[in-house]
Amino acid sequence: MKNPEGAFLNKLSDKLGEERFKEKLYERAQGVFRVNPPINPEKFRNVSGYENVEIDHDVKYVRDMEQKFDREDTPEQKEQKRFAKILEAMLNELIELYDWMGPDATTITTSDFDDIGNGVDMVAEFPDKEEKSRLVGDPTERREKSASHLALAVDVTFASEIGKKIERIQREIERGELASVKYFESEFLGEKGRLPTIPRVIIGADVDTIKNLGALWLAEDKKALAVHEIQKVILEEVRMQLEVFAEYARIKNQEKVAETYKATLEVIQDILEDKKDISIDALLHDKVFDAIKREVRHLQREV
Repeated sequence: MKNPEGAFLNKLSDKLGEERFKEKLYERAQGVFRVNPPINPEKFRNVSGYENVEIDHDVKYVRDMEQKFDREDTPEQKEQKRFAKILEAMLNELIELYDWMGPDATTITTSDFDDIGNGVDMVAEFPDKEEKSRLVGDPTERREKSASHLALAVDVTFASEIGKKIERIQREIERGELASVKYFESEFLGEKGRLPTIPRVIIGADVDTIKNLGALWLAEDKKALAVHEIQKVILEEVRMQLEVFAEYARIKNQEKVAETYKATLEVIQDILEDKKDISIDALLHDKVFDAIKREVRHLQREV
């Protein structure tokens, strides 16, 4: 006969262990953002194209929205956002340490304003092919630096919300628009300014996937992290969207938008080719991956 009290205590112990694990993940994530913090709009004062009153307005907007979220978000929504931040921090670190998006990619954490107001959590930056050739060629050759950029909206969310985010991108394409980042700077480009007309995609994973990856991340299991299948899942999420968005833009007669998505698609396809030996069988039923696949297939029926 089972001991009800013992079963309760075991369950309580498991719950407390789970809470400690989540706190450790969040603390580690916060550490990543201390080293590589979001872009700060305050650093754009006295930069050409930015007015102090405009920056003041954006800083206040973020403060007001964060207070609103704190008041109105349910405990479940708050937990989802914490996991989104954990995933964002892990990607921020792993993309650069383990070449998850290729050896040339760097990640930039956007300002809280661009996160909340423009729906862009991170920007992935890739030197253009000509720029890559220059970098490995004559280092004394001077030329204006150029790069490809990909706006990443990192989502750990209910599957039903993915559809709304895909629809937002559809509407942008129909208007001939792409994502934009108001406050941008990178070590590669070396100057502050706006980053207009960049392709937007949604990436993400469900909570179970994040926990499994997080355990390896906390343990600093470099061997497992270097070949972890989530890197290929994310690239596949990106590839599927770029492919269908390029085609959708084409049938909507938005050729410039289509070309931008297509050019970025070529970059991602090259990276995927280098990772062809990584299997994603274990993550084929990640809930966020499934939701993105479902919404992309739905949009494909329109093209």
